[in-house]
This record gives sequence, C-alpha cells and structure tokens, in this order.
Amino acid sequence: MVGFGWRLRQEAIPGWRYLDYPGLKRRLALVCAEPQGVRRQTFQRSVDAEVASAVAFYRAAASALEDDVAAAEAAQAALASEAAAAGGARPQEGALAALARRWRAAAETCTKLLQLIDLNVTVRPVVC
Repeated sequence: MVGFGWRLRQEAIPGWRYLDYPGLKRRLALVCAEPQGVRRQTFQRSVDAEVASAVAFYRAAASALEDDVAAAEAAQAALASEAAAAGGARPQEGALAALARRWRAAAETCTKLLQLIDLNVTVRPVVC
C-alpha cells in the first residue's frame, strides 16, 4: 500500500491548500513520546488550525466556482436569448467557443475541488 505522504506529494495541486500532513506527523511523533500533558493540547490545536485553514481554502474555492458557474449560466442564457431574437440563428463560433471554455474551466475546478476533498479526508488516523 502506498503511504499517504507519497500520495499527497504526487496528487496535490500546486498552489492549493492541503493539511500539512508531514508537519502534523512530526508533531505527533513528539506527542507520542510524551505520556500526557501540554504537548497533546498543543498538537490538538495544531490539528484544529490545519483543518480550519484547509476548510477556509475549500470554501473560498467553492465560492469562486459558484460564481464561475453562475457567470457561465448567464452567458449561456444570453446566447440563447440572442439566438431566439435572431429567429433561431446559431450564435457566432467565437461566442460558443468562449462559453465552452467557461464550462470546461468550471468542470476542471470542480474536479480539483473533489480531489482536494479526497486528499484531505483520506488521511489514515495514526495512534500512538
């Protein structure tokens, strides 16, 4: 079985925010060396901060995707209205190509968001 750290390095999208798996793994090793105490609380705060940061990144990216989809839908509706007003004439190729690019970009972002979720939630728990 391939380790999660390797998978994260291979599949992570540059510039996107993921849990700091290597950093959390190092902090966990320190916590496991201690029977109880402040280090466990510190580690929990580290985990909470990592999760909050990853969720904030996801929310921002999902919101931007929603805006992109709304813009693509509006452009598509405008082309349909123009075609209807022109008696059913086909829109110009350039307008159709631009609309297709918008939808492809939205689909690509959606796929990346699904990958982000997959990589951030498939971390296997490690027990001391």
